[in-house]
Amino acid sequence: MIQEGQLPLCPLCSLVEETPKHLFLHCLSSWHIWSIIMQWWLLVWVCPPSLADLASWWFGNSFQK
Repeated sequence: MIQEGQLPLCPLCSLVEETPKHLFLHCLSSWHIWSIIMQWWLLVWVCPPSLADLASWWFGNSFQK
C-alpha cells in the first residue's frame, strides 16, 4: 500500500518510481528475466526505448516453436 506523500516505488527493485516503462523494460530485475528469455530463444537483444517499440518488435516477429 502506498501511503500519502510516498512515491510508488518499483516492487521489483524498490529503487525508482514505478512506471510501466521502468517495470517492463528498465528495471534490473526485469532485464534479468528478459535476458533469460532471450537466451532460451538464442537471440541477441537490445532493450527497446519504449513499450511501443517492444510491442512492435514482439508482434512483428514470428518465433519458432
